[in-house]
Amino acid sequence: MPKTSKQRQRSENYEDKVDSSRSQSDGLRENSLPTKLSKLADKYRALRRDYLILEEEYSSLVNEQKQIGRDIKKLKAQKGWILDKLVAFEGC
Repeated sequence: MPKTSKQRQRSENYEDKVDSSRSQSDGLRENSLPTKLSKLADKYRALRRDYLILEEEYSSLVNEQKQIGRDIKKLKAQKGWILDKLVAFEGC
């Protein structure tokens, strides 16, 4: 059954409204997308910066721990040397 001119016009009006609402919602998405991406990028940069700071602190603490281990070995060696000297003096 062919459409009447009123039916065609209603159909065209409806399609225009749908297209209009789509373009408006697309425009909103396009405008908000850069904002969301910008916020995500900012969060990423902040997290990345915090991670790098923690990684640097960790590395520093590991190096400090290694140095402390070396210092402990030296002190144990000195303690042994001093103990040997004490035993030698007590034996005299």
